[in-house]
Amino acid sequence: MHCSRCSQDRSLEVIIHMPPLHHLLLLVVGLVVFDGRSSVAAVAPQDPSGDTSLGDELEAIALEIAQLKDRNQSLHQRLDDRVEQPWLDAARTAELQSLVRDVLADSSLRTSLQDTGLTVGYVVGEGFQLASSDNAFKIRVLGESQIRWVFNRSRSGQQYSNANLLVDRVSGSQTVVGSESGWGTQIRNMKLKLLGHVFDPSWQFKIELAFRSDNGEAEYEDAYINKDLGDGFSLRVGQFKAPWLREQLVSSVFQLAADRSLLDGYFNAGRSVGLQGQYRTDSLSLRGFYGNGFKTALNVGTTFTNFDNQPTEWAFAGRADWKLFGDWQELQDFNARPDQEPGMMVGFGAMGQQYNGNAEFDDPFNLTGLGDNFLFTDASLDGSTVFGVTADLTAKYKGWSFFASAVWQRFETKANGTLLGVPGIDLDLGAVNSWGAMVQGGYLLTDELELFARYTYLAPDLDSTTFSFSNIPAPFPSTLDTDLFLGNTTTNVLTLGANYFVSPELKFTLDWGMNFDRGFVGLNENTLIKRGWVPTNTSSEWNLRFQTQLLF
Repeated sequence: MHCSRCSQDRSLEVIIHMPPLHHLLLLVVGLVVFDGRSSVAAVAPQDPSGDTSLGDELEAIALEIAQLKDRNQSLHQRLDDRVEQPWLDAARTAELQSLVRDVLADSSLRTSLQDTGLTVGYVVGEGFQLASSDNAFKIRVLGESQIRWVFNRSRSGQQYSNANLLVDRVSGSQTVVGSESGWGTQIRNMKLKLLGHVFDPSWQFKIELAFRSDNGEAEYEDAYINKDLGDGFSLRVGQFKAPWLREQLVSSVFQLAADRSLLDGYFNAGRSVGLQGQYRTDSLSLRGFYGNGFKTALNVGTTFTNFDNQPTEWAFAGRADWKLFGDWQELQDFNARPDQEPGMMVGFGAMGQQYNGNAEFDDPFNLTGLGDNFLFTDASLDGSTVFGVTADLTAKYKGWSFFASAVWQRFETKANGTLLGVPGIDLDLGAVNSWGAMVQGGYLLTDELELFARYTYLAPDLDSTTFSFSNIPAPFPSTLDTDLFLGNTTTNVLTLGANYFVSPELKFTLDWGMNFDRGFVGLNENTLIKRGWVPTNTSSEWNLRFQTQLLF
């Protein structure tokens, strides 16, 4: 097989190796001589002097022509082999096509972004970013994944519930339900976050989607607009964390242990719909909130609320943080970090709210059986009030971190509902003064390895809660008092563990915790399970948690 490109190549090779011009005439003569050597020899004149130089030169030319023919034949064969076995086989063709597509796609993206004036990229700790050339518009995309393996040991069993707890405490007995040990994997947090600004950097927004671990459904947690008014003032509207507990305000990705403490599990206000104003200087931060209410030990229905179904008559919260020295950014997490700037901050917070008729009397203080499963049904918390205060200290210095907090809340619980089929019955639980404290510290053994310890004490003040029913029609007494006699209801937990930072985006946490008291009275079952615990009626329940945290 031959092709025009191959023939041209062979011709070029011949031309390159042709003898000088004065040999061309001799070449013609040589061809004639070799094509008809006998006849030429017969008629060729003989040099009378016997000079054979012309014959020798003709023989040399003939030899060179033969060599050129051999070389051309070899090149011809090599070109034929290339045609039969092309270097551009299927694999190389696919690789080249893929490379061309990538180059064209990159060129198209660059041209598109160049035409629109957009910039795109990824910044460590800031996520993926897309912004206009003048920075008037910007959006950041971040993600959070916390996947955890848990081992739990409880002498009351793994299927023990708050309902069992209430019955066992009142009767003085113990119900063992299920195996004493349980283990497995859970997805603690899986979140997608969108942050940025529009018009100019002073108009900020955030949308945070959390995927529920029980069914995978996505619910927004944060959804707000924040306006920077200048001179340290800002205004925020939407759903977000109210300025109450410091431990709750610190992101889940910046906690010291695998999860927040049980102090936060009992007292945290969750997210609320409302309005917040803030003033911050180099050393002082003041925040005030008004909205639809907060989650408490009485009722949890404060997220995703509207003007027609909000559970409170009024709800306020406020917080003051005073930075003694250091940098605000360094104090936004609980972890010790290498080469961190020393800093210290003290904080104070307060909250208060009054419930209305939209707040159901359903599982107050997380004691399943006191709501619709109890004899008192179809009731609301209308008129009940909650007040609370908190104080905390955050400190960091050369490879170690420290945090301590204390919380107190007072519950004045009232309800009106149906008792034994009789409507219009009033109930009064009296005053419940719950309080607790927590202290924790971390130390960097190396730049990647952090050791930590935490101690939590919680006293819900439910030791002998009294229920007073009134407005009971005859022939029953108009007033009836009864006690639950729950006995000791404190929680006393020690947690020890370590963090290993592969990078700022990838962290492994291993910790062990033990509750030295009987049970977790006042804590919601779902809150306990998320943190690796189960309701129990015995002391010395412990768990082991190994968590992988990935940020992007």
